[in-house]
Amino acid sequence: MKNENPPLVQTRQIITSFFLFLLICFFIKNSELQIVKLLICFLFLTFVLMIEPTFHRKANIPFIIHRLIFLSSGCMSFVFVPYSSSFLFNQIFFSKIKELIIPLLVIVITTFFSIKKDISIINASKYKKRLTGLELVFEEVVVIFSVISEETLFRLLLFFSLKGKISLYFLPIISGGTFTYSHYLNRWSKKMYTLKSYIRLFVLGTTLMFIFQITKCISITIFLHWLYNFPAVLSPVVQCFLHRNDNNHMFNDYN
Repeated sequence: MKNENPPLVQTRQIITSFFLFLLICFFIKNSELQIVKLLICFLFLTFVLMIEPTFHRKANIPFIIHRLIFLSSGCMSFVFVPYSSSFLFNQIFFSKIKELIIPLLVIVITTFFSIKKDISIINASKYKKRLTGLELVFEEVVVIFSVISEETLFRLLLFFSLKGKISLYFLPIISGGTFTYSHYLNRWSKKMYTLKSYIRLFVLGTTLMFIFQITKCISITIFLHWLYNFPAVLSPVVQCFLHRNDNNHMFNDYN
C-alpha cells in the first residue's frame, strides 16, 4: 500500500478542523448548544489525530505519554454525554431480539471479514520492537478506551445531539459516515486502510447506531465494537511475547 504525503494528510485535517470550527460558530449563534458540544468533540478529535503522531515522532516523547495524548481525544465526549445507567444496562435488548437479528448478523459478517483481513496486523506486530509489561497494559487500555470513547461519541452523544432535529432513518448513516471519516483523518490511514476497510467501517458504524436506536444500550454496541477490534487487542500481546528482532515499525513512513 502506498504511503501518503504527511503534508497532504495534515492539510486534509486542517481543512476539516476549520470547517468544524465554522459550524461551531454557526450553531453557537443559533443556540443549538447540544450540537455545539458534539462539534467540539469532533474538532478536538481531529486536532489530536493531526498533531499526535508527528509530535510523537519529532519530539521523541516517551511511549506512555504518546499513548496518553491519543487517549485524550476521547475524553471530551465523556464530559458532554448525558449519563444514565439505563444506557449501560437495558433489558429492552431481550424484548427486541427479533428486530436485532438482521443487524447482529450484519455485524457478525462484517467482523468476520475484518478479522480475516486484519490478521496482517497481528503478523506485522511480530516485527515491532518488544513491548514491556507496562507498555502492553497501556496498549490494551488504549484499545478498550478507544472503543468506549468512539461509541460514546459516534453513537450516544451523536444520537442525543441530533435526535428530533433530523429523521431517525438518517442518524445511522450520519453515524457511520462520521465514524468512517474519523478513521480517514488518521495520520497513517493510507497505510492502515483500503477502500474495503472504509466500507466495513461504514457498515459497522451505521449498524451499531441502528442497534443503539433500538436498544438504547451503549454497552451492547461497545461489546460488538470490541469484537470487531479483536485483532488490535491481540496484536500487542503478540508484539510483547512473540516478536522478532527485525525492528521494522509497521507505520514508519516518515523517512
